[in-house]
Amino acid sequence: PGRLYDYDPAEALDSAEAIAAFLTDAQETGDPAYIAQAVAVADRARQRLEMTALAGQDGGQSGPPWR
Repeated sequence: PGRLYDYDPAEALDSAEAIAAFLTDAQETGDPAYIAQAVAVADRARQRLEMTALAGQDGGQSGPPWR
């Protein structure tokens, strides 16, 4: 059997635009449980982007890209 790996979809959301598109798609499903999970994923993605920006790995920008 193959190995299973942890996958966090938040890692694929690497910009404010990607997060916005992800949330828009979730809203369009109309499924409250799916939307709630998508919001949690988007929150993790935002936190990761903010940590990257604060660590100075954002190409010199002064803050998170969604502000």
